[in-house]
Amino acid sequence: MSADLLLLHSQRLDGLWQLLRSGLGEKDARAENGGDRASNRVSGNIHRQPALDLDFITIDVDINDHNHDDNRCSNDDSDDIEVQIPAHLRDLFAVKELKLVALDPIILKCVTSGNCMSVTAAASVQVGTFLKNTEELKTVLNKHLTATGWKIDVICPHAAVITKHYWRGFDKNVAVSVINDDPEKHYYKIEQEDNAEIKERAFDRFNTTELHGLSVPSDIDRFELWWRNGQFIHCNATLAEKFVANSSIITPEHIGNLKVFTDLLLASGQIPSLAFGTLLGWYRNCGVIPYTTDIDVAVKVAEYQDDFMESLKTKTDFRLLRYIGTKEYGLEITVKIPGTIKDAYVDVFYLFPHNSTYDWAPTTYGKSSGWLRLKTLVPKIEELCTGDVLGFLFFVPCNFLDVIVTSYGQTDWLEPQESYSYTGHDRLTFRDGNWNETLDDVIQHF
Repeated sequence: MSADLLLLHSQRLDGLWQLLRSGLGEKDARAENGGDRASNRVSGNIHRQPALDLDFITIDVDINDHNHDDNRCSNDDSDDIEVQIPAHLRDLFAVKELKLVALDPIILKCVTSGNCMSVTAAASVQVGTFLKNTEELKTVLNKHLTATGWKIDVICPHAAVITKHYWRGFDKNVAVSVINDDPEKHYYKIEQEDNAEIKERAFDRFNTTELHGLSVPSDIDRFELWWRNGQFIHCNATLAEKFVANSSIITPEHIGNLKVFTDLLLASGQIPSLAFGTLLGWYRNCGVIPYTTDIDVAVKVAEYQDDFMESLKTKTDFRLLRYIGTKEYGLEITVKIPGTIKDAYVDVFYLFPHNSTYDWAPTTYGKSSGWLRLKTLVPKIEELCTGDVLGFLFFVPCNFLDVIVTSYGQTDWLEPQESYSYTGHDRLTFRDGNWNETLDDVIQHF
């Protein structure tokens, strides 16, 4: 870099500090005079300027400035402070050989919104690495970050804690999880490690992009949905030894296409979770109930989207086959799940509020029964977790056992059966009257 260019950058930094100091001076003067308090308020919240810390300030300097157009306005000539990312995170992510990706929501909030106070103040944040294990992580870290203040504590092959000691006398920790990319699975997974406060989570595979020097998931909104609901629950492998886990009716191809369909639901703002027999097959069989004839998922009716429903009517692969009831009351739809040899289908039950403890799912019998309705109570699903069905990741209720027991009893489902006819007569299923027989649109077929 030329001497003139160095001088130019030095003048810019001096100017920036003068601007910052003058701004703080004006604030102090207003405080002394009891001045314009409204200028410090936004939507009723008082915003206080944090103390300046050189370690936590990012200043973007373009060393190729001399190639830019000299006729630009003077305001365009100043460098902006875009995001105040803590120095230890900037330094870590600068080492590309570490293959890091930001997982922690407060980091993602920082790089997308510029609101970095949470990550600045956090004692610890969580990131992932695509390296094979933490020993490899340690080797790369020690090779590139040789400055005083860095250390790494390898807890196990899949988890480590990197610590940066700041000269002011405090530490900042970064919990690192090895991201497990099993070729037989269609998702990523991180293992639990209590010593690093890491929960076992699973989430859809994602591509990465770089924002402000940090590698992040390309679709942050989608990733955060899986992260928030990503606590992984294992099926009951011991119980599954007594059961068959595959079906000639619902094949792995159908489950793969079910994943595509649930992605369509997610893209429309509807969050599906496994329900009824499909939920039972996941937990008890560690797969699919062999004699099942369909797939069941549930969606809260508050998430219903008219546009999504209309789009299904024109699809050839995931086509709307049947629409029962109305969005105001008792809605259930059936959608084709394509298969090479034979198609399957999924019933989407929309859950309606019942009381503080239960929601309810609808069932409608045909015209010969006078359009008889049944109402099945389902424990409220307040939180979602994740579960694996034949290598694909789906949302399941975190209170899945309550849901299963409510539907199938305390013990009936624990023993193998050659077939099963669900009536709900001894469960929380009740008659709910009849649809008006004069209505032509109680059940619509497409």
